[in-house]
Amino acid sequence: MTTSHPLISIVVPVYNVAPQLGRCLDSILRQDFRDFELILVDDGSRDSSGEICDRYASQHPCIQVIHQANGGVSAARNAGIRRAQGEWIYFADSDDWMEHDLLSTFQSYLTPDTDLYLIGAAIEYDGHTTFVTPHAHHYTRMDEALVYLYQKNLVGVPWNKLFRRRIVETYHLTFCEALNSYEDELFNLEYCQHVTSVRTIPYHGYHYLTTSNDQSLSKRILTHKERKHVAGLLYDAARKISDNPDYVAYLGQKYAFHIYDSVEIYYKKAWPAGITRAEKREFLLLCYTLLHENDFCSQFFPPKRVWVLKLIFLCKHAAYIQLAFQLDLFRIKLSKWLHHERI
Repeated sequence: MTTSHPLISIVVPVYNVAPQLGRCLDSILRQDFRDFELILVDDGSRDSSGEICDRYASQHPCIQVIHQANGGVSAARNAGIRRAQGEWIYFADSDDWMEHDLLSTFQSYLTPDTDLYLIGAAIEYDGHTTFVTPHAHHYTRMDEALVYLYQKNLVGVPWNKLFRRRIVETYHLTFCEALNSYEDELFNLEYCQHVTSVRTIPYHGYHYLTTSNDQSLSKRILTHKERKHVAGLLYDAARKISDNPDYVAYLGQKYAFHIYDSVEIYYKKAWPAGITRAEKREFLLLCYTLLHENDFCSQFFPPKRVWVLKLIFLCKHAAYIQLAFQLDLFRIKLSKWLHHERI
């Protein structure tokens, strides 16, 4: 049964997912906790997704449908936030699905003094399932919570979190519609700036679907300028949460690794179209400087890669830095090949 002010508002952005949409909606409607509203935002779908939303809404009073011109996933989530009436907001992706006890699990942990709840997930990748499960803990320091959640790779998504709507509305929090990548992580970090305590729940009943052929906009390769801009936004948002020196040092290392990770992606796939030799050299030198200032980012690199980083630090000339990066990637590929041969 759903009241005019349900406990939980579930927001699902929908765009061209007709084959998977029914599975998602059925899993939500099978929840053993019933005090929720389901807001489906059809973001200008060109397939039958909009009609599927309307059909489900005609059969289930808890469902509301918003049809809007295509504006991207952030615009769809923001439309859902504006419509939400629940005390809590939960975001789900329309090609994913959940176990029947996901909402009841969240509900069983709710207390008046906690503003954010996080669960894990079952990552469904090309037919294989990997479970990510956080430990059971109540954090009263947001910096400690974020370091742990970054280490578990649980910061950058919205579908493992329960947000208090009062905080979202009071501080006018929205998903940045100007970004096509990392907008979820930025929203989460901005929300965390206003949180006093966080509870992590040892549960992985959300099934996140991803494939090696995923060509969605959020998966595209960012340009070097976009990478630098996004990394800066994330660092600034996380930096506002705490002045703890250890936490600030951790963020510096994470920022440096973010830049290094983009260079690695470029060498694995392709550098952004139109990048000049001077821009490439400038970006490599930025990566070199950040890694050097942040002690090799030792928290993010396995020991076997430190020798490559040390080689990078011996070569201040951009051409040699580039060679060092390529040696690092060769070592990774060789390691994978040797591992495959042993199997």
